[in-house]
Amino acid sequence: MDHTAVELVVCFFSVWSILGLSGFHTYLVASNLTTNEDIKGSWSGKSGSEGSGNPYSYSNIFTNCCVVLCGPMPPSLIDRRGFVPPEEALAVAPPQVELPTLEAKSDINMEDRCQDFAVSCAG
Repeated sequence: MDHTAVELVVCFFSVWSILGLSGFHTYLVASNLTTNEDIKGSWSGKSGSEGSGNPYSYSNIFTNCCVVLCGPMPPSLIDRRGFVPPEEALAVAPPQVELPTLEAKSDINMEDRCQDFAVSCAG
């Protein structure tokens, strides 16, 4: 198989994947759905609840896009860390680690090694 044929196949599948994902997410934004809502069919009647439309949709593609892309971010309902009041927070002491000083290193030797490496890379 020729190199150009392999490149053509890789480019085709790459572009196909990107366009597919872009199209799917454009559909999600236009219908004001999340991926989970679309897969589960929460508002489409797929889950057996007929007549329940998406309460978050504005019934207009342009309004949905404007709300999703230009509207304020709603607060997250997922709080992984939780709220810890300052009174209950544990006092954590910083670790006692001694950092080496710059004088301990040989800066001149390091500079020579960097210059030697740059010369060897240049050719």
